[in-house]
Amino acid sequence: MRHCDQPHTDWSRIYLDAAELSARLTAKLGCRSLDILHCAVARFFGASQFVTADKRHRDLAKRAGLHAVVLGA
Repeated sequence: MRHCDQPHTDWSRIYLDAAELSARLTAKLGCRSLDILHCAVARFFGASQFVTADKRHRDLAKRAGLHAVVLGA
């Protein structure tokens, strides 16, 4: 994809989703802010897979409804 062909990114919507994920899952999973934002962006763009090597990030992605693929597993 060329730079000029990138789809519009609705950051307000992404931040709202990240806030919801944080409120719902941070205490349970010990999530970090950038992990939460990463999952919110993946959800916004409809990612078919979410690749990570971090167990906590994987658990967050799964609870966020993403198909998590773990490296090294």
